[in-house]
Amino acid sequence: TALPRDGAFVASRAPPSPEEKKRARNQENSASLRRGLVVGARVCLTKDRATRGVVVAPVYHGTWAVEYADGVRRNQRSRDLTVLPRDGTFVASRAPLSWEEKERARARENVSLQRGIGVGACVCLTNRQATRGVVVAHMHGGRFWTVQYAGGEKRNRRPGELTVLSRDGPFVASLALPLSKGTWQRRARLAQLTSDGADVQEPPRKRGRRTEASSKKELNECPVCLDELSEVDDIVRLGCSHEYCGECFAELV
Repeated sequence: TALPRDGAFVASRAPPSPEEKKRARNQENSASLRRGLVVGARVCLTKDRATRGVVVAPVYHGTWAVEYADGVRRNQRSRDLTVLPRDGTFVASRAPLSWEEKERARARENVSLQRGIGVGACVCLTNRQATRGVVVAHMHGGRFWTVQYAGGEKRNRRPGELTVLSRDGPFVASLALPLSKGTWQRRARLAQLTSDGADVQEPPRKRGRRTEASSKKELNECPVCLDELSEVDDIVRLGCSHEYCGECFAELV
């Protein structure tokens, strides 16, 4: 590009030639060269010495292309490689898993994907197949799924509690299971606080001296869901005389 002749003009240094660029790369890779990382070197991963391959080409500064026994090439950083001595037999291993392969492996281990649970799936409860609904959302990365039932009510369920129904044939959603007494009371209190325009958080419980009547009432309730233990079939009684309903105790443990 031609520059105008008005004003001062100062020439700069010439651009580096290919030989100078090559020498600069060699100086940058001096650490790799001191370690013996060259094309044809037999290397293994520093953190996994069983994963072995052969260096086939430099990629860019500090990174080398390593070819493994299955013909797959992986770009490895020089600090992640250890050069093996040439004495003795050398057997290359399979290439380590790439990021995409690791993601697919984690997806296969996902309980939700194994059971076919996803948004829009028709599901029922595993221990109560008559209770049916449709999955509308997921929470905490698929650890919980929101199921909507016929009455418009929604419940959060774990993947192990749901079973996917086949899509052939008609599907009729059922009503949701009734809430436990403790959950219903908590929701009623929150609704009352919200309607009054107050803070949504529940007020702190008053601490006072326990009377004999209040202690007996607390002993007859599950401290987690506040359900009457007289109405629960499965009761867990600990050595410290505390009692829980079986479902709440299983979640705590």
